[in-house]
Amino acid sequence: MSRTKYMRQLESLLQNIPDTEREEALQYYNEYFNDAGPENEQNVIEALGNPATVSYTHLRAHETSAHL
Repeated sequence: MSRTKYMRQLESLLQNIPDTEREEALQYYNEYFNDAGPENEQNVIEALGNPATVSYTHLRAHETSAHL
């Protein structure tokens, strides 16, 4: 999987959280990729894990904070 495909999947999976939170999350992961450099793209993808798992973490955090 490429960085572009990873980020597109993640963005799609994060559609149920507010725009601001989604943009912050996407910015964080884009910076993660940028810091690692293009030569480490696959290592970053492996370290982050499946986009569905990453999005689930954000969705659960959003649900938890919404109920506080």
